[in-house]
Amino acid sequence: ATFGHLRIAIKDAKQNAFIGIDADRLTLWRVDIIQTKENQEVIVKEYKGVELHSFESVGSYFQETPTSTNIRIIVEPLPSVTT
Repeated sequence: ATFGHLRIAIKDAKQNAFIGIDADRLTLWRVDIIQTKENQEVIVKEYKGVELHSFESVGSYFQETPTSTNIRIIVEPLPSVTT
């Protein structure tokens, strides 16, 4: 499976949360942080969040057994495009 497939699965599972947002407008970030941290800037700078691209396989990033209490992926909708 790819991260593109994961985006679609997230969108399907959380349709109400992402009303009006297509799956390809979701940015996924690979992190490994304790669940109390949620600020994007902290995630990217302090925890070296890595953006996960649609064409890459999930297995290429997650080969080890995850820590069950840590956040592993953060989903961020892209800002709306205004014309």
